[in-house]
Amino acid sequence: WFNSRRIANQHYAFKVIKDKETEKVLGAHLVGPDAGEMINMFVMAMCGGLSCHDLKAMIFAYPTWSNDIKGMT
Repeated sequence: WFNSRRIANQHYAFKVIKDKETEKVLGAHLVGPDAGEMINMFVMAMCGGLSCHDLKAMIFAYPTWSNDIKGMT
């Protein structure tokens, strides 16, 4: 994550589970600072049937932890 590198945090990881054909977000695992904030964005994507492409197209405030989602999908 950009923000974890920016603050020199050495312990962070993510895994996004998506459908191979539709790229819809099926799940996500996040470990690191403010993971609780970011997981809500993945819940929104799953409940709304959004794809990884949809998440990348969204405009997030910068610099925020949620903006890092674009690099995860």
